[in-house]
Amino acid sequence: MTERIHNNIELLAPCGGMEQLVCAIKYGADAVYVGSKGFSLRAHADNFKGIELADACDYVHKHNKKIYVAMNSIIKPHDMEGAYAEAKGIIDAGADAVIFSDPAVLEIVRSIDKNIELHLSTQVSTCNHLSAQFWKKQGVSRIVLGRECTLEDVKTISAHNKELELEAFCHGAMCIAYSGRCLLSSYFTGRSANCGDCTQTCRWQFNITEVKRPDDSLVIEQYGDATYILSSKDLNMIEHIGDMISSGITSFKIEGRMKTAFYVATVVRAYRMAIDAVLAGKPVPKEAVEETYKTSHREYTTGFFYGNPLEDGQQYGSSAYIRDYEFTGRVLDYLPEKGQMLIEQRSKFSLGDTLEVLSPGSEIKSFVVEHMYDEDGNPVASAPHPRQKLYIDIDFEVEADDFLRKAK
Repeated sequence: MTERIHNNIELLAPCGGMEQLVCAIKYGADAVYVGSKGFSLRAHADNFKGIELADACDYVHKHNKKIYVAMNSIIKPHDMEGAYAEAKGIIDAGADAVIFSDPAVLEIVRSIDKNIELHLSTQVSTCNHLSAQFWKKQGVSRIVLGRECTLEDVKTISAHNKELELEAFCHGAMCIAYSGRCLLSSYFTGRSANCGDCTQTCRWQFNITEVKRPDDSLVIEQYGDATYILSSKDLNMIEHIGDMISSGITSFKIEGRMKTAFYVATVVRAYRMAIDAVLAGKPVPKEAVEETYKTSHREYTTGFFYGNPLEDGQQYGSSAYIRDYEFTGRVLDYLPEKGQMLIEQRSKFSLGDTLEVLSPGSEIKSFVVEHMYDEDGNPVASAPHPRQKLYIDIDFEVEADDFLRKAK
């Protein structure tokens, strides 16, 4: 790990809404990326616009962090007026950068503000140094590399473009299409992935039917009666952070603008631990690696970073998530005088269950639920109702926005 070490490494977290954004900052992100309301490739996330975006920018900047806004969908002729308004709103709100893929957005943003940073989306599939140089000439300050890049590719791009920041995904869902430019969803359902309305068609079950024999279906059999031939494993590079840093990557991007606050907190905390350890010359902590398995995920892969993953990157048996732990609640308040915490329930648990407490910057602690009460102070034996408020006895300190979870 000697080629190119940076001290300005950035951990970049996904935020579909304000709850995720607050957690990302608290749990160690250096920057967050969010979607614009109308032109983001996660159309079904909460996303941000107007006063919501201004409030998000204010919160992030008060914590001396950065916020980037994705305006990375394809712009069609009838979108132009709305795109101008969207870009102006992003700039007026105080965003630190606009993430784009369509050159129209570059032109629109530059017509409004010549100084705001422009980050080129992974949708453009930048995989070589000449492409990177081209975009630098257009005013781009950061390239979000195509997910097809190997670490050797990154080193070459970095060596020829030392003034450019290089961002790459380190964790999360991978797409079967070339950096996400997929037509399957649009073809089957009329909902365009390139306009943020993906139906995740690649996760569906498929059979092959011969055109002249429509009644004879050929099952592509790997496990059971169907196979998920287009469904990728999830990316997990936490054990290889050192290699990524050495290649010239400066921003480590976690995928997941559709994920929960619990997911964001867990994964951000894990990568914070890993990055800090590597920059201090230490190995990635075992706990950091284990944490990535305690939130929902598919089987893991290292993607293309060490070459074409072939079968190692595919998930033939199922597209379902692995969930070995349940998110059971979120701490709302700590009452030291009573030795209690006030929590909001997220999934059922009962007296006698062992819960873990996930807290920013602290080791994982666990306790057995021995006493809990409803909001009126009445003892209860279980917590079956979503989002019910409960007081639970606890013999160590917790903080608001700590998370509770239990092993299944």
